[in-house]
Amino acid sequence: MAALDIHPGWVALMAGLYYVNPGGCFWPLLAAMACHELGHLLALRACGVPVRQLRLEAGGAVLETGSMDYRRELLCALAGPAANLLLLPLGRRFPTFGALCLVLALFNLLPLPPLDGGRALAAAALPRLRPAAARRLLAGTAVASGAAAALGALYLTARLHAGFWPVAAAGLALARTAAGLFSRRGCQTRRKPL
Repeated sequence: MAALDIHPGWVALMAGLYYVNPGGCFWPLLAAMACHELGHLLALRACGVPVRQLRLEAGGAVLETGSMDYRRELLCALAGPAANLLLLPLGRRFPTFGALCLVLALFNLLPLPPLDGGRALAAAALPRLRPAAARRLLAGTAVASGAAAALGALYLTARLHAGFWPVAAAGLALARTAAGLFSRRGCQTRRKPL
């Protein structure tokens, strides 16, 4: 049984979102995030990978798991966004939930470590490229995607009057990316072979 660790930053973030509740989206967002993590957990279970801990932090949810080969890493990384995309038909009945599932899936598919897209790209690139080439590809992709996300967020905020949320989401993604790139876990080059 995995341990659940809830950090104060997560509680503060959820309290702030509940208080602000833009467009009445707090509960649909919470449901979309829960479905996303459930997708990861189901894939991990199907792959026989033990889950040690689910940590909820201000930057999002982090699953601490046992070791995986690249194929399992790719499958498990993509399972969260896939779960959100599979729930899109519910958007006909619950439009806010459907929209948030789409946004959450697309956001997590950005090729930025430690987001799911960055992990999937790493799992696809590392067994096929030399470690140095893979690191350059991952870092270059992260910088380009991060810059595009920041510019897109600024455009949404300035031109379309989307408010603070696009900038906050891009800032969170870039902060997590910087932490992922500069940590020892950011670009792992040792895995079990496929």
